Amino acid sequence: MKRNNYHTQKRTEKGAVACAFFGNILFGLSIFFTKLALNEEPATPSVLLMWRFIIAFAVMNLLIPFSGGRFSLRQKRITPLLLLATVEPILYFVFESYGLMLSGAAVGAAVLSLVPVLTTILGAVLLGERPTMTPMYFSLLSVLGVILISADNGTSDKNSVWGIPLLMIAVLTAAIYYVLTKKLSTGFSAYERTYVMFASGALFFTLLAITDHLGSPEMLFLPFKSPVFSLSVAYLSLFSSVTAYLAENYAAAHLPVSRTASFTGIQSATAVLAGALLLGELPSLFTASAATLILMGVYGTRVSSSKRSRKERIRTK
Repeated sequence: MKRNNYHTQKRTEKGAVACAFFGNILFGLSIFFTKLALNEEPATPSVLLMWRFIIAFAVMNLLIPFSGGRFSLRQKRITPLLLLATVEPILYFVFESYGLMLSGAAVGAAVLSLVPVLTTILGAVLLGERPTMTPMYFSLLSVLGVILISADNGTSDKNSVWGIPLLMIAVLTAAIYYVLTKKLSTGFSAYERTYVMFASGALFFTLLAITDHLGSPEMLFLPFKSPVFSLSVAYLSLFSSVTAYLAENYAAAHLPVSRTASFTGIQSATAVLAGALLLGELPSLFTASAATLILMGVYGTRVSSSKRSRKERIRTK
């Protein structure tokens, strides 16, 4: 019986790792599609986010019959889920967007690379997940890779005194999100957590977009005259929202938060590759080396954490 439990846990862990890896690749590609969408006049960030979450929420409703019984919010107290949704997507996207706008992409990427480190600290303090030093070293290796990519690609960034503080708040909200979704995974399925996140995001960003365009409501629909904008919204809602967040929330339920957050470095490496392959922005040898550091850090964290988990399971057998 114990042997069967061991193999079941191992399969679940492998599935969670695959979800974390795949989800962060999708998040990384979102940078490319966001850039495409916002290059189309008269697209604005609030309109893009509004349609992203409206469509994502509509898709989540259509998928309820296929959720395998993992969606049942009746007779459940959803206040904790509303707190999760307030942290992400609402606060995170607001502070990230304005922080990047005021500080530039390079500085922004460097600051946001601190998410795994802060998540590990919060996981230790709030969840009692005490990491060993080896995964911490590999997480820092990924952070170093992201910082080097930022330094190589950001010599022309325009910085603002408010940019870095806003990005630091975004880092904090991202770390809190990982801890919260892990904590709530015992009472709510990945589907339920993602559903409430998208419902809240759709409501908030719709109100924000309407407020931004009070004098010109037609601006809310004009971007759809562009096929590029429509394609970008389709990717951001169906893949970078529905698929990626479901995968991320599933991974958070079955992995320590420090390990889940360590995969965020993949986003930067994916963004660099997408820029090279899809936009013709070929990375320098320095940037390619930095992307390799990111992947080495993620792989090292995964292997060292797996060994620790395996030892703990053997010890409890």
